[in-house]
Amino acid sequence: MIVNSAFELADERDHLYDALTDFTPNGRREHYASWLESQGHAARAGTVRATIAAYNELDCSFLSNPAGTEHWQRVIAIPLLMRLIDEGQQFTERELIDLRNLVFPRIRPCLTLSYEPAKSTPDVGASYLWGHPDLLENQEWPKIAECSDWFSAKDQLPQDQHCAFLGQFRFSDLSETLLGRELPSSGGFSIFAITETDSLGIQETVVRPWSPEQQLVRFEPPEDLITDRLGDSCNSPKRPHTITLTEAISIPDAASPTFGALIPECKWSEKFGDLYSSMMAECNEDTLGIGGYLRGTSGDDPSPDTNHMRFVVLRVTPEAGIVHFAIPNEDIEKGCLNRVQYVWSDWDS
Repeated sequence: MIVNSAFELADERDHLYDALTDFTPNGRREHYASWLESQGHAARAGTVRATIAAYNELDCSFLSNPAGTEHWQRVIAIPLLMRLIDEGQQFTERELIDLRNLVFPRIRPCLTLSYEPAKSTPDVGASYLWGHPDLLENQEWPKIAECSDWFSAKDQLPQDQHCAFLGQFRFSDLSETLLGRELPSSGGFSIFAITETDSLGIQETVVRPWSPEQQLVRFEPPEDLITDRLGDSCNSPKRPHTITLTEAISIPDAASPTFGALIPECKWSEKFGDLYSSMMAECNEDTLGIGGYLRGTSGDDPSPDTNHMRFVVLRVTPEAGIVHFAIPNEDIEKGCLNRVQYVWSDWDS
């Protein structure tokens, strides 16, 4: 796994995480700037202070010459602030302040996800997509009987058919990211799915957590996945792919019913619709990823309610299909994955 980090210094993560949503003049963002200055990063400290001034004065001129990497600038909300101020000039100052005060306190860290074919076989227990899964030695490969029933048609599928392996994530691989502050420090999970193409056109999923003390072994795929009579090769084993994660920030999809009541007038035809759409594009623009807020790839945001965050959004194969998963906010840090929900499927994405 490759992680494009938002910060440069070994001890920087916690300072930056604490500063994400605090733009008060003498708050945690100012403390972060002071810490950067003490570490010899005066230029970046000045940029952090510029975000405080731009936020409070609604003036982009403070952000005209920022220091730091593009990833870091995105995470400290420079593009988000500039979009709010530049494209919000048609609104009154009071209207912009009200919108700002609803959005910025809800910023969350997230990781966008991309992938490419692996150059070598992944280590057992590593984070990767497709290939062959790692399971407990005495554990069975998941079958349809264990799957979700999101399409309410699982009973029409052969219950003893094995599910395709989509990927696995080791939490320790994410521990040095901002999102890592909200995740367990150890353990991990695997995701499996079954795709039926001939008559039902459905995808169902299985999330399998593992704890740090459990010993994993690499499994070879069962014969029914190699022949794959259900999915026209969608379920057949694929070449393993290396994951690249990039740090970003996420804001709620206020154009959807789930968060629309908390951040009003942001639907496509409403007062802030165009502005809010542009602001979202400056955050977690990529569909695939971990953490933050869900975003609809077709239709509305599929979050069950405002108490759920995006757990993970993945492709079913390297070429097509997207599955969305949500988890209650209070469960994620505990590593409690028994309430992870499969909430949306884009069959032909």
